[in-house]
Amino acid sequence: MTCKAMFPLALAGPILAGGLLLAGCAHQAPATTDGVSASTGAATAAPATNAVRIALIPPADAPVAVTQSLQQMLAATASANGVTLLGANDSSAAYRLKGYLSAVPDGGGTLAVYVWDVTTPDGRRVYRISGRAKANGRPDDPWTAVDSGILMQVAQGTFAALQGWLAQNAG
Repeated sequence: MTCKAMFPLALAGPILAGGLLLAGCAHQAPATTDGVSASTGAATAAPATNAVRIALIPPADAPVAVTQSLQQMLAATASANGVTLLGANDSSAAYRLKGYLSAVPDGGGTLAVYVWDVTTPDGRRVYRISGRAKANGRPDDPWTAVDSGILMQVAQGTFAALQGWLAQNAG
């Protein structure tokens, strides 16, 4: 994905924009307008992902209820994709998955924008996943539009991209 193909940084807010600017475009996972990559679907785990253990560092910039729901969906999606999701401080993890999540007004709706950095245990970023999911309605508080359906899109899009990367790079 080229830098020009990325969504407008102004939509993502200062935290997400800073993260994207620091990251560059080298390890971006493709995202579609609904935030689910083309390979999301009834995917089965590739052999390379079966033993992978990943520590989850959930988004700190989202409301607690949203973060908790997202963690549950990520855990279920990880398990379905042959990945063991661990707590943030688990030292047995091969990788760490650190998330950023924003909800911003977008036209007549709300856009949930997500970024995940996959890092080695020593903190070196080896891959970046990004995407977005569109929610209907434009409430005064964009987070109220981020429901379980949107969070499932985030979880599925995240693991579709992660699974593709792991199949090529883990081992």
